[in-house]
Amino acid sequence: MPRSTPVTLAATALVASAIISCDKSPTQPTPLTSQPSTTTSATPSLQSIRIEGPMSVPPGTNAQYTAVGLISDGTTRDMTSTVTWRSSDDAVLAISPSGSATGGKPGEAVIAVENNGKRAGLGVLVLAPGTFRLTGLASDGGVPVSGLTVDLLDGSRAIMSTKTDGNGIYRLYGVAGDIEVRVSGMGYPEQVNRLTVTGEARSDFVLTSRSDQSGSYQLRITASASCPSSGSWALPAEARVRTYDGTITQNGPHLSVALSGAPLIYRSFTGTVNGGTVTFDIHGVTIDY
Repeated sequence: MPRSTPVTLAATALVASAIISCDKSPTQPTPLTSQPSTTTSATPSLQSIRIEGPMSVPPGTNAQYTAVGLISDGTTRDMTSTVTWRSSDDAVLAISPSGSATGGKPGEAVIAVENNGKRAGLGVLVLAPGTFRLTGLASDGGVPVSGLTVDLLDGSRAIMSTKTDGNGIYRLYGVAGDIEVRVSGMGYPEQVNRLTVTGEARSDFVLTSRSDQSGSYQLRITASASCPSSGSWALPAEARVRTYDGTITQNGPHLSVALSGAPLIYRSFTGTVNGGTVTFDIHGVTIDY
């Protein structure tokens, strides 16, 4: 009996080992599982818009405009019915939501479209057949002069008038043949240009300042009533009213002003003569305390 115990234990261990070995399945390769593709083609997007249609429309007639979208895949798309249409001047050229435009009075308008943040514009002239646009610049010594009156004359009578804009430019619409154009205003003597218009035309006016502003002057500067007269922010008494001697020299319409008689940081500034109007720019003239 004492020797049977280890034999029994060994046999039991061998049987258990055999059971485990026989019960184990042979190793099999893991099958590959196909994964769905994550690559998707990008949706084509709108890159830009352009407007197609006539550059000139006679008054009282209609014209159709088309909005063409350029797509990111290189194709184009008719977007006429999906864009928002606008005109810069409905009295000259009115446009409908479908892109149909109607010419009004002679002039110039910009029609514009918008879709998803993309915009485009097109300048259109409204002119009677056989007439044209006349433009020009009015300047004095190379400086544009604004606010002048420009008239298209029939004899001595003005049959069409406009003003020079901030850049000294004027525009007249519906002009043709032998014409006279007159400029006047701002203290300048009248000037008349004569020309023959058979297409898009330009006629500039080179003006000469009537007045000579050269000489000796006094510049008096008075502090505003809103400036404190007491306290830590008060202006010194000598700064509330200041009088400086000045000398102006003129070169065409350009003025140069030199000041003296005070402890100034900057002793000069400039100005411009436009006919009978003189404008000074005195930024930076500061007293040194």
